[in-house]
Amino acid sequence: MSPLPPVITLISRGLGAWLSFRRETVPGTAPIAFLEARGCAWQPLPSRPSGRGPDTIVPMPVYEDDALILDHHPFKDRHLIVSALTRSHGVVRGVLRSARGGKIPLAGSVQILSSVKMEFFRKPTAELATIRRVDLIRSSFGLASDFARSTAAAVVAELLLTFCPPDEPDSRSFRLGDAALAGLLAETDPDRVIAYVQFWVLQLGGLMPHPEGLDGSPTADELAFIIACRRIPLADLDLALPAGARKRLDAMVRNNAERPLRALDFYRAYGV
Repeated sequence: MSPLPPVITLISRGLGAWLSFRRETVPGTAPIAFLEARGCAWQPLPSRPSGRGPDTIVPMPVYEDDALILDHHPFKDRHLIVSALTRSHGVVRGVLRSARGGKIPLAGSVQILSSVKMEFFRKPTAELATIRRVDLIRSSFGLASDFARSTAAAVVAELLLTFCPPDEPDSRSFRLGDAALAGLLAETDPDRVIAYVQFWVLQLGGLMPHPEGLDGSPTADELAFIIACRRIPLADLDLALPAGARKRLDAMVRNNAERPLRALDFYRAYGV
């Protein structure tokens, strides 16, 4: 039998090598293929290093939390920058895209002091979060027909935004804002709601002295109202707000705020 031509011998050896093809996993490398043929093996291709290189994709956690809308203003053509007080993540500022346009505009869901369910995430180096979804739980739209109560809602939102530090969980401040929204929707006296919120933002911030340590010799009515704010929920608070207590609380929040309280100034000028 005559020997096979060199070309046929080469094809035969290559066919034998492919028939012995198999895949294995080598520790520290990606899955690779070894091609074995007569004592010679292909070396595995090294994989990308396991460390966080420039091409590494790091997943970002997505949070879902209850929130109260405190502020919003336009951003570019159709977006909004929203500030919200969340139950578990404190004050969050984020971009809500296509809120003022598109097939399903979302601007109606972010009215001041509305209660929402918000889904958001934020890159480690970003100043603003990205808000993926806003679902309305309780709207403040019902306040729009009453000038005093709608303006009072803006004052409550301003106080919470001023005295609640960003990105610090504060469930008590969230419950305070939620109680204020419920009180305004239930037609509670707007002055009483504002005074109650003023007292508690000062109290939670460690800025409210004990009633016995108040300056200026407060009257018995003032002391009774301030003590009632400390002990009684807003829904059960039925004391009239003394004029002296209103002026005292106004002065205290203005003195401790880091910026002008423009909504409060507007309310005092035109709200009642």
